[in-house]
Amino acid sequence: MAESRSRAWRRSGIGVGFALLTVLVSGVPAHAENSSYNGKPPSYNNCVGDARVIYSVRMREKDYGWSSDQKVQLLYSKRCRTAWGRIINGYSDCYVSVIRLDRSRRYDGQTLSPMINDAGYQSFVYGYCPILAPGTANHGTTGRY
Repeated sequence: MAESRSRAWRRSGIGVGFALLTVLVSGVPAHAENSSYNGKPPSYNNCVGDARVIYSVRMREKDYGWSSDQKVQLLYSKRCRTAWGRIINGYSDCYVSVIRLDRSRRYDGQTLSPMINDAGYQSFVYGYCPILAPGTANHGTTGRY
């Protein structure tokens, strides 16, 4: 009788230990791995491989409202759980930023931003391209995702 209780206790202890280990292992690495993508290019670990465009917004001149053929885009990788921004039809003077909605992180680039961990957060993208007229520039901001 005492021996069967001992076996049952060992089995339940092993089961509880296994369940706890499963929760810890399945929960922690995903977040830790995703945060390691912060500031990396979208090509890192082929995050760009499953990327999809979430928002694509035509950039406009802020003061006069002139429309341009430039677009600012927010892209998302489901596999990497990261977001980043890019400017379509931009040039070397253009800047794009991916910004966490709570403003705790921001990454900037020229026409292509580095990635930001988007797991459990929302982010948006801001684009800026100076134009020939003095003091004017095209701007664009995506929705948040």
